[in-house]
Formats: sequence, C-alpha cells, structure tokens
Amino acid sequence: MLMTLQKEVGMVVEGLNALPAAMQLAKRYDVEMPITAMVDAIVKGKVSPNEAVKALMNRDRKTELTKSVADINFENSIIKSKKRVRYEKELLLMVHLIYYITDILIY
Repeated sequence: MLMTLQKEVGMVVEGLNALPAAMQLAKRYDVEMPITAMVDAIVKGKVSPNEAVKALMNRDRKTELTKSVADINFENSIIKSKKRVRYEKELLLMVHLIYYITDILIY
C-alpha cells in the first residue's frame, strides 16, 4: 500500500514510515490518537478517506485535556520558575568564578 501511495503522489509520502511506531506508542501508553488511527486505517485499506473523515467528524465532543487549563498553566509557571532559579544560580556561580579568576590573575 505504501508503494502504491508513493506512486500515486509521485514522491515520498512523509510520515508513513513512522506510522506503525506512532500506533504502537499510542497503544503502549494508552493515548487516544484518532486522526493518526484513521490515517493508519486508510493506509491499511480498512476505510476510505471519506469514511475516515465522517468517523472523525461524528466523534462525541469531549475535552482532550486530562487537566484543567488553569492546572496546566500553573504547572508550566512552576517549571519556568524552577528553570529561572537554576539559571540565576548558574549565572551567580559564573560571576563568582570570574571574580575568583580575576583575583588570581591580578595578584
């Protein structure tokens, strides 16, 4: 099927070689990937592109987030804050090192 698709398009179809790995990882980590799953089904000849689009459009509406946006934003701010503190500590250490080296060179 892959070769057929590439012949029809006339060039390499990006991402098709990664499709089996993406499906395997989604299954292993229990991650729902409906678009990727439909592309996989199309490539394997299980559904037509029209059927895939209909199936995707008829899915029940639900949030794709496992946490509230507020929780995600809060966690991201904590992560950024920790990175900033680590950066400031590294910067302070570098300044002390420069003073130390300068002290040695001067005396």
